[in-house]
Amino acid sequence: MKEFRLQFLCADEKEYDGPCVSVNFPLEDGYMGILADHANMIAIMETGVLFINTGEKTIEYAVTEGLVEVKDKEVLIMAFSAEKPDEIDENRAKEAAMRARMRLKRKMSNLEFRQNQAALSRAMARLKVIKGRH
Repeated sequence: MKEFRLQFLCADEKEYDGPCVSVNFPLEDGYMGILADHANMIAIMETGVLFINTGEKTIEYAVTEGLVEVKDKEVLIMAFSAEKPDEIDENRAKEAAMRARMRLKRKMSNLEFRQNQAALSRAMARLKVIKGRH
């Protein structure tokens, strides 16, 4: 497959910078995939799992919100945070998901509800990423 350059940046470091044959990222209503020669665009990435296919392997990250820009046949992804499977503590992620589910059952303000939904989304993304590690 045809390659393109992907830069994946987080607030604290560069996660990936190199050739890529496809990248899939979460949107509000599903996933979007990018291949070589994709039209220029900007998208808002949601919390979930990011898949980078280098042609030799697929790299997965649990990511939080960010931006994706396709410009001049290159892709730039910027996320607030990203974790590889070996950086995630499974028990801690399960406990965080359980706490968020319990908090979502009580009465709360809209802001608290959105914060708890975000916490649950982050925990579920982490669990999805480490699922392939076992």
